[in-house]
Amino acid sequence: MANDKRQVIREAAENDLRIFAKLVNPHRMYGQIHLDTFKWWMDMEEDDKDNTVLLLPRDHQKSHCAAVKAAWLLTRFPADTILYVSATSALAEKQLKAIKDILTCEIYGYYWPEMLDVEEGKREKWTNTEICVDNPKRKQEGVRDSSVFAAGLTTNITGFHANHVFLDDMVVPNN
Repeated sequence: MANDKRQVIREAAENDLRIFAKLVNPHRMYGQIHLDTFKWWMDMEEDDKDNTVLLLPRDHQKSHCAAVKAAWLLTRFPADTILYVSATSALAEKQLKAIKDILTCEIYGYYWPEMLDVEEGKREKWTNTEICVDNPKRKQEGVRDSSVFAAGLTTNITGFHANHVFLDDMVVPNN
């Protein structure tokens, strides 16, 4: 019975970014703007539109929402790759940490145990700038690039093949 309930919740979260966000971040308060953003991103995906720009005032959790979306995409498509670019490498690494925090939280591990080896040292790649999920689909599909690669604007990304590109916190005084 518990496994049936787990499977129902897992499928609901995989099919709805809003449910996923609330599941893996149970203590975070999401306002209507966040739920609308998640819905908009899902609608764009259904319409096969992959270029979106989210413009909201400072401190509206845009970066958090982007990290949640990145974790959700990896959950649904573990063989996909994400290039996460910010104005500086330090900002990009902070966002990668936010994604890692989602993927390593206890709740996530309960619903998607196949995504990561519990022991960090046994994971394929787990650094400040790159991670790989351990889902078997990556090996089956022969994916050579990292699941997520975090880069600043000046980072050389030649040769990285991304299914998804996130441009986050790109506007800074020197940019």
